[in-house]
Amino acid sequence: MIGLFILNSDLDALKAKGVAGMIGERTERGYLSRVITLHPMAKETRVVDAGPELPVHELALPAFEGARVRRWLGFIAHVFWAAIYARRLALRESASFVRAQDPYFSGLIGFLATRWPRVPFCISIHADYDQRHALDGKQGAPKILGSRNLAKRLERFLLRRADLVMPIRESLRIQAIGHGASSERTVVFPHAVDFQSIDKVDPALPHEVKVRAVGRKVLLFTGRLSRENYVWDVVEVARRIVGRGDCIFVFIGLGPELDAVRSACSADEALRGTVIVCGPLERRAVHAAQKAAYAGLVLMGGFTLIEFCAARRPCVAYDVEWHRDLIEDGKTGMLLREGDREGLYKVLSRLLDEPDFAGQLGQAAYTRARAQHDVESVMTIRRNIYQRLTAERTLL
Repeated sequence: MIGLFILNSDLDALKAKGVAGMIGERTERGYLSRVITLHPMAKETRVVDAGPELPVHELALPAFEGARVRRWLGFIAHVFWAAIYARRLALRESASFVRAQDPYFSGLIGFLATRWPRVPFCISIHADYDQRHALDGKQGAPKILGSRNLAKRLERFLLRRADLVMPIRESLRIQAIGHGASSERTVVFPHAVDFQSIDKVDPALPHEVKVRAVGRKVLLFTGRLSRENYVWDVVEVARRIVGRGDCIFVFIGLGPELDAVRSACSADEALRGTVIVCGPLERRAVHAAQKAAYAGLVLMGGFTLIEFCAARRPCVAYDVEWHRDLIEDGKTGMLLREGDREGLYKVLSRLLDEPDFAGQLGQAAYTRARAQHDVESVMTIRRNIYQRLTAERTLL
């Protein structure tokens, strides 16, 4: 089986985030004999081998100038060119299916590329875009001509016409159906985490953190530094809690708020030296840091929440989306009302004061997360979904 994956990224960005290795994970441990990746909005046009049978095709997104309408017309022309490229690529590679990683422009390219001759087409959904837009109206979710409503119309159009819609969790499945997807053709494509691999990673902090963490507990945030991940809630609570003197806060990752968070922490005397913004690290180094941390700050998280559980670290999360699937308050972690900064302060204080309790939460979280997301059990589900996709071609 051969898969063509379309997503709005580029290889250099994936390497900078330390997640380029996830391209190889799309093979589902060899179930897909070849994985072709298309990045239609990249910085340059090129073809790169990310590994054996892992070609990556990148199309440069031109810098469109002029009035907004003119820029959008140029962008739409690029989308249609990318669709033609994807169609030719799918036919030349004899792709078994085409998978778009979002229900917007990647989805539109995939839809246009699979019309004739028909190739099974699916859309995976990895985020609550409405929530992201509510928290960050400027950069949180895709827009068309500055309009979120136009983008949502495109989303509805594509969800109705995909052969399968594959949200990564149940809350997104319900939302996708509400946005137009067929309930019969919408199925959860769960995250898979290699727990055995993470078990083998030795706990280790980045050097700049290790120097400052002597005698202090590390409260760790890993992931995308963005408003929809409540990164500023963490900063505000850090201002109150670092005065204890027994902890430091660490941020690892990229995101639109990275520079602003770094500047704010450098300018604030209370945070300078007690809040460390590392930027991105290679994925194995992130796992090592998660295992070395005292607790994980995952107010909004997907893959990151599972990884912290795999690291046996107690997690603090907001009660949003799917978090209740893993976090049972006081048993497998600490669950708070969304935006409850006072509650976050109190919970972190308790965890710092009660290390035995924190350790119990981390171990319980590991047990629950492994039962739901270990790659050995999840892989069968994901392979069956691909089998269904290629066996049942919906006639539109």
